[in-house]
Amino acid sequence: MDIHIKQFLGLVLGIVSIIFPYASFFSMFSRTSRSSGFFIGLAVGAVIGIIGLIISIVSIKQANLEGESKGKAIAGLVTSIVGILTCAGMGLVFGGTILLAANLK
Repeated sequence: MDIHIKQFLGLVLGIVSIIFPYASFFSMFSRTSRSSGFFIGLAVGAVIGIIGLIISIVSIKQANLEGESKGKAIAGLVTSIVGILTCAGMGLVFGGTILLAANLK
């Protein structure tokens, strides 16, 4: 696979991993949705972020070996890390809120 395709793929996966938890959060407010779908969305977003992180790291190493530019790969690395942290943070906050609410009943 071409190095530029890997870099672009890592960047796109990183962006999707940032957007995915917010999309699953707002889907919770539909009439047919439940909170379990939100946590599944967080898990899927984190997995997408991890895949983007791995692809970005591989493309950075390949760019170093081939003397290519690595700007998109670094952007993919950053967005993947932000996406993973977003999923983890939202999971902790909303998971803790649900557990706290369950204990208050």
